[in-house]
Amino acid sequence: MAPAVACLTLVVLALISTAGSQVTAMTSATHAHAEAPHGLRVAVAGATGAIGRHLLRMLAEEGTVASITGLVRDPVRAMEDQREGWITSSSKVHLHKVSAEDWTGLVKEMETPEAAYQVYDVAKDPAPSAATPPSTTVHDSLSNVDVVFTAMGTSRALPEVKRDMQGLGPAQGFEKWLANVDFQQNVALAMAAKRAGVRLFVRISASNNNPDTTYNPENIFSLYPRYQGLADHAIAELGFEYGAIILKPGRLERGEDLRKLREWEQQKYEQMGPGLEVSKVAQAALEHALAALWRTDGDRGTVWVEEAEIRGAGTSEDL
Repeated sequence: MAPAVACLTLVVLALISTAGSQVTAMTSATHAHAEAPHGLRVAVAGATGAIGRHLLRMLAEEGTVASITGLVRDPVRAMEDQREGWITSSSKVHLHKVSAEDWTGLVKEMETPEAAYQVYDVAKDPAPSAATPPSTTVHDSLSNVDVVFTAMGTSRALPEVKRDMQGLGPAQGFEKWLANVDFQQNVALAMAAKRAGVRLFVRISASNNNPDTTYNPENIFSLYPRYQGLADHAIAELGFEYGAIILKPGRLERGEDLRKLREWEQQKYEQMGPGLEVSKVAQAALEHALAALWRTDGDRGTVWVEEAEIRGAGTSEDL
């Protein structure tokens, strides 16, 4: 791991230790329920991704949700969703374009004089059109929000990741984006949410998340579980009023159209069959969030949702 990233890790953990009491209680989604909450205000980071798109639509259809702020970095994807019509026609959904500079600035707020680490600049968005939502800061987007969902994460399929894996080398290029997006941006978002008074934080992570994972030079993707684990454990210690929910899906099924664009996913599909449907992950995130807000027993902490439980989303009569 790069020295700069190692330094950032120590800084983040030190900052979090003073942000609130440590809460890491293991719980499940079935608890004593109060009357269902109404008028919920939520924000979704990664709203144009494979899972985020499904989550955005499900939240729009959920009767207890009053407003949804989609944090959008890629205006092209946002416009594709708008052309489908449902976002434009929904009075609940508001898309906020959060620029690369906004994310970089948010991460820099974690800096201290003793922490001289590099903040990687994410790729610039295409030139905005007249229909593109205006840029806003993440702090503005979190104002008066009850629940934050984040499905932010990097992928080697993204052009900017491919570019850096070619230019810097596979391992360094991939680690750069894991550090920037999966770790730095998610933790910075959670810290900003905590300061804004957000009551519940929900993150889509991975089944093999482990901050103590050792990097294997023969497998650059051994970097992936480490950065998921670092982000998850940092977020778990922030102490949100209604806790944090960390979902741990395994290999994802994004659909045939996307598989055709990703040779490695097509190979895995042929060898192993379909993975976990992204709509199931979105459904599980919504169900567990509502369950956390309904609870009356006061036993709040971090809920770690394993893949087997995600696969059962939509089948529980308690929800």
